[in-house]
Amino acid sequence: MMRNFTYLTFLLCSFGISAQVLTEFDEQSGYIYGPANCLATGPAAIWIGGAKGLVRFDPFNDKKEYFSGRPTSRPVLSLAEAGTHLWAGIQEKGLYLFDKKSYQFKGYFKNELGTSDVVLLKSITDGLLVLTKEGVAYQISFPDSTIAVADPSLRTDLQEQLRLSEDKVTFQNLSFIFSGGQLLKQNEAGEKVVIGNVQVGSYNGKFTFLQDKLLWLMSEGLLLYDSKLDSIPFPVAEKGVAKERRNLADQKSAAVEEKEKEKEKEKEEVEGKKNHEQSSEKETPISSRSNEEGTWWMMGFLMILFSGILVWLRRKYKRDIETLEEEIVRLKKEKA
Repeated sequence: MMRNFTYLTFLLCSFGISAQVLTEFDEQSGYIYGPANCLATGPAAIWIGGAKGLVRFDPFNDKKEYFSGRPTSRPVLSLAEAGTHLWAGIQEKGLYLFDKKSYQFKGYFKNELGTSDVVLLKSITDGLLVLTKEGVAYQISFPDSTIAVADPSLRTDLQEQLRLSEDKVTFQNLSFIFSGGQLLKQNEAGEKVVIGNVQVGSYNGKFTFLQDKLLWLMSEGLLLYDSKLDSIPFPVAEKGVAKERRNLADQKSAAVEEKEKEKEKEKEEVEGKKNHEQSSEKETPISSRSNEEGTWWMMGFLMILFSGILVWLRRKYKRDIETLEEEIVRLKKEKA
């Protein structure tokens, strides 16, 4: 049994989180001994794996519950919600299942995982995906309580998920962005406003939310945002309206300009077609005259040719008749 683990809750600021939009927790403010490594959300609380154990954080209850750490406590590296239980990857201890009611740990799959550092846990349907520090991925099946090395593609996805660290979180139709030591919120129109300065380091890519509260895991602590207390407005509506109107005006102007260009182009095409038709009409008489002159020349040539043929036929016919008459005379003489 892992009774030596630390069970901590947050020591909230003296004025309480209900008084601020943003609440920062670090080692000095008493939220935990040492840095936090992972987050998981339960039905009514947020679980945090820290350098010296496990912390249950109830952001809705101002009652102070504090449990001191023990020297034998080990860091919790990864967490995964499991209803009345919580899966936890513990440094140099492998995989454990934590009972939220009895606060007791029970180790699982010691033969396969041994004392490996489980750096990432991901719940799936009827199972659990496990990634170790050595880069080996396993898939656990709850129905038959078996564990096997996961498909390479799943291992790649888990490694990418572990590496990924996005600075934008979407919550309640808003985007929250860390930039230059500040936390900003951005609406769907793209307008941004600063919520506050952040003192607990940089965002490390892990976040969770519970109802109207959003919690980030920072390099030196935690940052809690309460949407119910957020009354910080976006830029004055008139500016946004003026910008929208200016954009619409620019779009309208561009559309009008494009329409004018199309009209000008159509006008040029009509004028060009008209000029072409006029040019064709002017050239038509000259063309017709040329055709007529060509026709007369052709008729004259044919008449001369036909006359020449007639003359030639007449002469040839005359010679043939004369030759025939001479032949008749010769035959008569011979007969006499």
